[in-house]
Amino acid sequence: MLVIGDKVVLHMPRCGGSSLRWALEKAGLTYRYSCEHAPFWSLPLQYKKLENVGVVRHPSEWYRSLFYYQCRLGRNSSSVLGYVLSSGFKSDDFTSFYANALDLPSFFANSNNLEMLKKRIKHIQMNKYTCWQVLNWPDVEDPLSGIAGKTLYEHWYNTVGLDLADNIFSLEQGFDWVPDFFGREINMQHRNAGNAPYFDVRATVADLQLYNRRPGQ
Repeated sequence: MLVIGDKVVLHMPRCGGSSLRWALEKAGLTYRYSCEHAPFWSLPLQYKKLENVGVVRHPSEWYRSLFYYQCRLGRNSSSVLGYVLSSGFKSDDFTSFYANALDLPSFFANSNNLEMLKKRIKHIQMNKYTCWQVLNWPDVEDPLSGIAGKTLYEHWYNTVGLDLADNIFSLEQGFDWVPDFFGREINMQHRNAGNAPYFDVRATVADLQLYNRRPGQ
């Protein structure tokens, strides 16, 4: 999540946020506030009334990209996202990953997954900021109370505030909207993309509804 001038950028991971951030920096724009992938509720009050924008990605492509990105990071990633993808999901098995990603409450209802996660948090291997990356909770003792959606896509969408967004564009649309939104010429180049292998992904109706949703609908 970035605050640039009088605009807020809501950053759902694997949706071109790194490319956008890099382009804004190259254009000389400076941040008033920056906390990547943070939940919308953590945004300081003085910025919450500013116009905001978010980018979504087709769920099928998003899950493929997310899985491949974690595989590139390796199993020792220190973030909560890395923990979930490498410990709870089998990092060499997209089918297992996707099945669990579609049912987060059941995944975290597994006592082993939950206890391991809580233990790592309490030993400060992960702090509150990285905890936000998967579970948006106020109480470490009851993380399940903070799951924002039934699927990983729903969770991220709701946590970063896209359900409250003033403007939403899809990654598939490209970034032609960026210069007009920020009021200056900005050269966009896609970064951190990688070449994700193909996996057969049939997006859920719920995920597709979020992807196609636009403010005012």
